[in-house]
Amino acid sequence: MKSIRNRLSFVATGLIATVVGGAAMGQVGTVVAWGNNDEGQCFIPEAARSGVIAVAGGANHTVALKNGQVLAWGAGTVFTTGVNQCHWGQCIVPSDALSGVSAIACGDYHTMALKLGTVLAWGRNTDGQCNVPAEAQSGVTAIAGGWSHSIALKNRAVIAWGSNLYGECDVPLEAKDGINGIAGGMNFTLALKDGAVFAWGRNNYDQCTVPVSANSGVSLIASGRYNSISLKDGVVTSWGQSGHGVNDIPDAVKSGVTAIAGGGNHILVVKDGAVFAWGYNNYLQCTVPEAATSGVFAISGGYWHSVALKGPPATITGVLPISGPSSGNTNITITGTNFVSPATVTIGGAPATNVVVVSDTQITATTPAGFPGPAVVAVNLGSSTAFYYRPSCGSDVDNNGVVDSGDLSIVLLDFGSCSDSLTTPQEQEPLIFQSVEPAKALKK
Repeated sequence: MKSIRNRLSFVATGLIATVVGGAAMGQVGTVVAWGNNDEGQCFIPEAARSGVIAVAGGANHTVALKNGQVLAWGAGTVFTTGVNQCHWGQCIVPSDALSGVSAIACGDYHTMALKLGTVLAWGRNTDGQCNVPAEAQSGVTAIAGGWSHSIALKNRAVIAWGSNLYGECDVPLEAKDGINGIAGGMNFTLALKDGAVFAWGRNNYDQCTVPVSANSGVSLIASGRYNSISLKDGVVTSWGQSGHGVNDIPDAVKSGVTAIAGGGNHILVVKDGAVFAWGYNNYLQCTVPEAATSGVFAISGGYWHSVALKGPPATITGVLPISGPSSGNTNITITGTNFVSPATVTIGGAPATNVVVVSDTQITATTPAGFPGPAVVAVNLGSSTAFYYRPSCGSDVDNNGVVDSGDLSIVLLDFGSCSDSLTTPQEQEPLIFQSVEPAKALKK
């Protein structure tokens, strides 16, 4: 039997998408990385500091996707001069992956890309993990990397190749149709089907023994070295190896989680745009830096390092009309920057209807019914910038008070303060602009 190296990296996919990594539609950002940096995997190159739409972490390298081009660094390349000595070549991006790529993934020491439905793979190939089979050379919609095997999704069926020491590439009948998510761990594979998790391969820590709670309603899956992770209604579940407290979900993230990822012996999640991490922390891979405490929309775990994708803050620069009847049904246009879909708009805490992200600078919505007087207009896009507007009709609202935006872009809209029978909404220019920092969540 071939020897098993004690290193692994992981990439999770949730619902089928052409972009792996959790990016919202059209959302771009900059890469943030922390933890073990002995081979330069956390040194972010200039090209990855803007415009990136997906990230992935390997054992000792990091990969990003920008304008259809794969970027890769680490594995010793940062310390070499003139010659790329990227060990197994996992950071030497082939010409085919320099354009037209829609998704990325990492194995332990190999890299994967998806281009026009075809899987590309390079790096360590000791077990054939980079020998893409004919069936994965067209029609593929998602990819994931395990320790030394590769996984793809085609026509909602799982395809797997490479190391098969524990049957990780022996796809069960249940995973040959209806699958909408895949993930790879150390000699085991996960799949998501109609909200239920399926797992096969190595089960030495019960990582493939799916708990009852993961038999329905699951929306995302991920894997660590020897543990499996699921997300259901914003709640994280982890099973398998429990070393370093990896299965002990911190109280701060027992609800409201929107993204998950697994590392060597640690877990990453995103809640309200902030990264939380727990588990093995000898390389500070669970010590979340300030840059990853707001605006994050995608994450990935390397073996001993963590990676996040942080978007530029959304801001509101105007709301027109600035007033309307408290009975609601006023169509408003919100202007600003870095808007992405989906967006949530609330007015006075009540959800607006007919919310449409027209472009990255404009959102349209319809006001709900509310109480007369000024109301906060909030766009939930992970921004920490607040705007204040002068209420119309002579209302004496104090415009000089400081309001914590709580990760929202804020304006004040006069909401029927003069008359519920107001038929012509008034338009006014903003009075005051202020930037405020959102409250920082505690990290365990």
